[in-house]
Amino acid sequence: MLSGNELQRIFEKLDKHGDGFVRVDNLITAVEKIIGNFEFGEEEIECLVGKKILDLNDFLCFYDSISSSKQCNNYKMSEEENEEDVEKELVKAFEVFDIDGDGFISSHELECVLKKLDFWDKSSGHDTRTMICAYDTNFDGQLDFQEFKNMMLLTVNTDGSHKPDTDSISCGGVMRDHNGNWVKGFAKKLGKGGVLQAELWSILTGLQILKDMNMDKVIFEVDSMLAVHLVLNDCNQTHPLFSLVQRIRRLMEDFWNVNLVHTFRESNRLADTLASQAHYLPSGCHVFYRIPQFCSLVFHDDYRMLYVPRGASF
Repeated sequence: MLSGNELQRIFEKLDKHGDGFVRVDNLITAVEKIIGNFEFGEEEIECLVGKKILDLNDFLCFYDSISSSKQCNNYKMSEEENEEDVEKELVKAFEVFDIDGDGFISSHELECVLKKLDFWDKSSGHDTRTMICAYDTNFDGQLDFQEFKNMMLLTVNTDGSHKPDTDSISCGGVMRDHNGNWVKGFAKKLGKGGVLQAELWSILTGLQILKDMNMDKVIFEVDSMLAVHLVLNDCNQTHPLFSLVQRIRRLMEDFWNVNLVHTFRESNRLADTLASQAHYLPSGCHVFYRIPQFCSLVFHDDYRMLYVPRGASF
């Protein structure tokens, strides 16, 4: 972290006109020197700060935002500790649903517990038999612990897409279980807007679909650090996307545990493919219960953990 005096000296060097302001287009090179690898363009920075020129206070706030985003991205529990904690939580949860203690969860047990937790609404049209069927890999009509684990540990990847030539935006995302199997995907054509707006819409749409699925514990991966920062940290009421951010935050409150994290673009190719394809689909949200042909190759590459190295094209 740089001191206030160091940041002030940097600001003065960037103030090319000596008028006490720094233009957004001058920030990119400076930020790369301050925090290292920086993947955002002028449009994304402008969306984050909400203006094209910054005074010293704006610049200091911008630095704090980028620094906290990077720290948030770098902060992780060790993988071994995290997996151990998650496993313990899942065992406890499984025992709650396994009412008769026979090592399996039936559709009746699932419905009983969901009713007690006030998570069950018959008018929603949901059916516990259908819910179990989606994760019942051995087709015995009930869930063992591994199948329950796959159901509970859902990972969601979302992405936004922006076409500069038409200024059109779209979004897409994919839900996968603990083993990386396809659960559900979506693609949505949004209209006109900017890239950050598309990223935020991808988060909101993903959350709306998860709520309909009665999912409550989710790892949510997004490749826009700026979008993650706006949702998890302060977003000024004057920011043009404030109302969209607030909708996301309110929806997140309906879940027991949603862990929104940043991921690199290389590991988000499937969501990117869905978002890009949405430009060519009719308006509205398209939900895919099976892997669509246009992203099957990318899905199988992801499943086999064949990622494109950073800096390479694909």
